[in-house]
Amino acid sequence: MSVAITNSVVVTNVVVTEQEKPPVNHFLHCIISIFFWPWLIVWICLCISNK
Repeated sequence: MSVAITNSVVVTNVVVTEQEKPPVNHFLHCIISIFFWPWLIVWICLCISNK
């Protein structure tokens, strides 16, 4: 009569990372707005959405 005993250990590591959005480049948007005024609308939307 033989008895086999096995022990199993499972270790799981989970890493959660949050990716941050790059900041709005206000200088670049200002220059673009000077030459292409409708871009001002995009700039305003990006500033509002940037938290």
